[in-house]
Amino acid sequence: MRLLAAVLACLLVLIIVSPAHAVGNLRMKIAAIAYNPIMSNRPGLPRLNVATGWSDPLVMARDHTNWWDRASAGMVRCELVINTNLNIWPVKADGFRYTALSYWAIYTNGWQGAHSPDTIDYYEVFKTDVPWLLTMIETGAVDQVWVYGFPYMGCFETRLFGPGAYECNSDGTEELGNQRMFLASFPTMERADTPMENFGHGCEGVLGAWFWNYLLDYPGTVDTPYTNINDFALFTRASANAANNIHCGNIHYAPNSVGEYNWGNTTYVNGNADAWYSYPLMTNAPRMMNCSEWGNGDNHLHKIWWFRHMPQKVGLWKGHLMNWLTMFLNLQRASYPLGSDQTLVQTNVDLAGWFTFEVYAPPGTTQVTINVSTGRSVEFGVQKDTIPLYKRFNWWGANNMAYDFWSSARSNTHTLTINDANEYGRSVTGYWYFTFGRAYTSPTSRPATSATNYSVRVTVLPQPTNSAPVAVTVSQPAFGARVDRPLTNIVWATDALPQGIRASYLLYSTESATGPWQEICEDYHYQLAAPYDWSVPAATAGQAYVKVVVEDVYGVQYDGVSAPFGLNTNFVPEPGAVFLGLLLLGSGLRRRA
Repeated sequence: MRLLAAVLACLLVLIIVSPAHAVGNLRMKIAAIAYNPIMSNRPGLPRLNVATGWSDPLVMARDHTNWWDRASAGMVRCELVINTNLNIWPVKADGFRYTALSYWAIYTNGWQGAHSPDTIDYYEVFKTDVPWLLTMIETGAVDQVWVYGFPYMGCFETRLFGPGAYECNSDGTEELGNQRMFLASFPTMERADTPMENFGHGCEGVLGAWFWNYLLDYPGTVDTPYTNINDFALFTRASANAANNIHCGNIHYAPNSVGEYNWGNTTYVNGNADAWYSYPLMTNAPRMMNCSEWGNGDNHLHKIWWFRHMPQKVGLWKGHLMNWLTMFLNLQRASYPLGSDQTLVQTNVDLAGWFTFEVYAPPGTTQVTINVSTGRSVEFGVQKDTIPLYKRFNWWGANNMAYDFWSSARSNTHTLTINDANEYGRSVTGYWYFTFGRAYTSPTSRPATSATNYSVRVTVLPQPTNSAPVAVTVSQPAFGARVDRPLTNIVWATDALPQGIRASYLLYSTESATGPWQEICEDYHYQLAAPYDWSVPAATAGQAYVKVVVEDVYGVQYDGVSAPFGLNTNFVPEPGAVFLGLLLLGSGLRRRA
């Protein structure tokens, strides 16, 4: 369908040995707020964190953005759009509210006399204490909220809020009435290491929903031979639950842990953690490892190590996105894009999980038809603008819903037509998302052999086209430049596509303007835009070229190649290089996939 097919074909014969990830940047706008009231009963009227000797939450927030950068190998770029203290004691669900005097009493008394029940009133947090924040979330000015608190504030570690919100280390809730689902994390000022643990537990819940389960409570998954285990369940195997097949463990168990929180265990085990750098082929060999790999017992370093091993590739494997952080963090768009009249087939799929696709209906569209064919009976749903959600797998019993159409009657085939008479009050044009899955009612109902195939196809009428060839011009790196900084920019421009661009892919070659090409980044979720920062391969030197490929919403690709430049070395013109450089600068190369 596009460049991805060729890249995946090459992937089948390559052994990936480094943790480098070839994806774009997920830019998350963060609102960090801290319940850090002034202690009116203490000399000098200090804030709570100063009076107790705890960490400064405003500094913590800045540090934690850097932790995400490290945990994602630079993919997740957090921008603190709000970072502020609140001079407020939050209210509990039963109406109780601490004061400086009452809180200091339990703090100095070893937490004796803490109020019970402990649960905070989340509605009051967002509706009364920071009433301006929900508007920012709805408009996209804020993507995620970090609420820094204190012991006995009564918060879950992470929680999802909004339509269809599901388990995320706590039950999801729709109580705020917001239409754009968001994740909130609730770290404590008492422990500067808590945020990555919070996010790790949230990730276990969200990926557990996508993959349906990450525990060993269904047939065929007890230690080896793992005849029925999904990829996320395999990722979480540690010596405590899979002594013969150790991988990356989970948030409470490092690969060699013998009990919870045993992240500092010095015992060496033969672990498969490196295999996840070569996902999905898992070609990197097991080796002996211990806590020196993940921070020698440091909580947040262990979590950074854990996240760094998660696949961050582009495309689908067994029906799931190969960028797991997309599924965790990109809540509105964790889906695979499909163009019109392109049939996608996936094999060896566990239909217990959920699979989601994005369809664009350009202006003038009169009809969209979605066809799904599966090897086992599944549920099926559709929604405009965001992913449809219904009964995501969870531990807490809450089954929130968000969809325009849902077929809970399981079937091997589903066909839905969206047109003027049947567009759910949303209009036909725009972005539609459809999902299917949940082939089984419970973990124990899943058979020991569950893998099967599926195919999906979307038809948009009238058949969409872009009428004219599209030029892609790469202006940087410039002709004859030397590129050897840790980061440098790629700059390109594209002729206007009538229906827009759904993806951009960046590649480089050190051989010729026609390749062979090696990927820098290809991505359809983060809308790569110029200028784009890229890391110069340290061991690569010579005359080089950059290629930029853009893909329209129908899967048609157009590309342009830069003029030659020097990569980690001075540029040495080859015969004809000057003429070629001027030619490439003047007109973008074009290709139809």
